[in-house]
Amino acid sequence: MDDVSQVGGLLDQIAEPFEAVSADGGRMAWQAKSGYTLRALVQAFFSRYKHVIGNGLRFQADDRQQTESAVAVLVLNRMLELGRPVSVCVV
Repeated sequence: MDDVSQVGGLLDQIAEPFEAVSADGGRMAWQAKSGYTLRALVQAFFSRYKHVIGNGLRFQADDRQQTESAVAVLVLNRMLELGRPVSVCVV
């Protein structure tokens, strides 16, 4: 950014929300209050989906795209299930 005169206005816009977050318990409280953790979980899911399955759909017809997506989600869920440890309480 070459024109630094615009930075002052931008900082004024974020000063109040930042102060409100820091006064209310910090970043963790803000994440819980705003629903950010759900957003992060959704982003992580789609990141895994794209990494494992790919960016695009291969079929052209809508019904086939729906089937392709459903199968991809089942595969991804099964992979996650296989990677999840089975814990047993030892007394």
